[in-house]
Amino acid sequence: MGGRGRISALIVFFLFLYGYLSWNFYCLQIVKEGNFVGLCKKSARAWGISDKKIAIAGFFEPHRGKIFFIDKAGEQIPVAVNTSARVIFAVPNEVEDVIETAANLSVALGLPSEEVENLLSNQKATYRLIKKKITEEEAATVENLALAGIYVGEEEGRVYPFSRLAAHLLGFVAPSAESLRKTGKYGVEGNFEEVLAGEPFQSVRGKVISGKQGEDIFLTIDKNIQERAEAILAKGVAESRAKSGLLLVMEPSTGMIRAMASYPDFDPNHYSKSPVAHFLNPIYQAIYEPGSIFKVITMAAALDAGVITSKTHYEDTGKLQFAENIIRNWDLKAHGNVDMTYVISHSLNTGSAFAANKLGKKRFVEYIEKFGLKEKSGLPFADEVRSQVSNIEKGSGFDLAAASFGQGIALTPIALLKAVNVIANHGVMIMPNIKNGQAETAKKERVISEQVATEITKMMKEAVREGRLAQISGYSVAGKTGTAQKPDFENGGYTKEVINTYVGFAPAEAPRYIVMTRIDEPLGAPLAGVTAVPVFQEMMQFLLSYADVPPNI
Repeated sequence: MGGRGRISALIVFFLFLYGYLSWNFYCLQIVKEGNFVGLCKKSARAWGISDKKIAIAGFFEPHRGKIFFIDKAGEQIPVAVNTSARVIFAVPNEVEDVIETAANLSVALGLPSEEVENLLSNQKATYRLIKKKITEEEAATVENLALAGIYVGEEEGRVYPFSRLAAHLLGFVAPSAESLRKTGKYGVEGNFEEVLAGEPFQSVRGKVISGKQGEDIFLTIDKNIQERAEAILAKGVAESRAKSGLLLVMEPSTGMIRAMASYPDFDPNHYSKSPVAHFLNPIYQAIYEPGSIFKVITMAAALDAGVITSKTHYEDTGKLQFAENIIRNWDLKAHGNVDMTYVISHSLNTGSAFAANKLGKKRFVEYIEKFGLKEKSGLPFADEVRSQVSNIEKGSGFDLAAASFGQGIALTPIALLKAVNVIANHGVMIMPNIKNGQAETAKKERVISEQVATEITKMMKEAVREGRLAQISGYSVAGKTGTAQKPDFENGGYTKEVINTYVGFAPAEAPRYIVMTRIDEPLGAPLAGVTAVPVFQEMMQFLLSYADVPPNI
């Protein structure tokens, strides 16, 4: 053989060797990693079943990205992870004898023969799971049977190691009605499905097209704060004998959410045991009338517009008449000649209506928009709902007065927290964020002057001093209660049931945290001071200690 012939032979040899190694590398890396270990050994036919574009459960699936919380030290803690279990699956259109195959599998796996036969009978199906979580003995038995169209593989599953922790925020993974893949439902799992799921390996006319592994998601939630928030909230709901509750913790200057708790909750590892209604996150997927907390927004707008000052007085007669509608103070009392600070500290409905009337409907609506209440909060969730404030623009003087103290308008809790945080953040609005790394690019806008924010903070501190229940030894606290009757959607008007809310921040002058608590339908319809405020106080005490915030008074 001449020199050229030897060179040609070597080229052919190395091309063959390269192809052989590539094939084995593919089997080891893609097939094994993709979870169908026995597939290369049995048949490459499964790569291109019929001529259809398919993504069979484990073989072509990328690994789903994990979800992480953090702790005080900044360490990442996985709260949604993957596990794998061995499975037996079938490609029905490859099965040569359905009855005989079903009989063999029935004996090997301890399954009813008719059940297996039904799974194999649909010759148009590209994938049928026969049994999951099989033993090594079962796997070996089936492999030794060498049944056409029957494969041993692995199926990836989703596990939430901390059970119910932040279930509303995380969501869960469940089978999809549209495809063979399991997909994220609700929360982070649902809203970040494309990022977490990646892109599956696919078979098109016998050719395998590379996919993309899922990406991890890193959240701002502090696991320790979240755990404590859920425990405090559950206790508060139980003590108030309430229907439900929620608790939010955010850093005012960064917008980073450190806890997002809702009760009742569910276990995402066993989601099928809970009603569908429990899967919705009321913090951004439901609206409600916030009540008197909204008075601080009204007062901030009127002060910023210059139509009143904190020392502006008015004569409180205890009620305001609007044709057939009457607005009364919550205590049904007339307080006489009082100023705007007194209005906030004693939560006077008439005083809030007075400030709104001075501001006027046009400017009131403008400030509603400036406080971000006409748009979504900025959370990266496509299923977030919008607050409903449009009736102010279309309504009468009565509607304006009612809106001034949080009735007749409906907000999401996260939108309300964002609006009140303008005051805590010295007049600057910042978008709440739930993903690590967003704080640096968070949108910031000045809504009211720093001077006005300081004035409202002083009013809120006076409300805490007057009510006493939210006080924390060694720290200045600014806050406001809200007790709102629930609308009667069937008969109109309002029911006797209430929702109690409290929003507060501390230390008041340079807040480290802002906390919102809400208790829904407490037994006996008490005021927020005896339901929501104790939850706030216990949560804030923990936060200030946890973050080693030095006392400021």
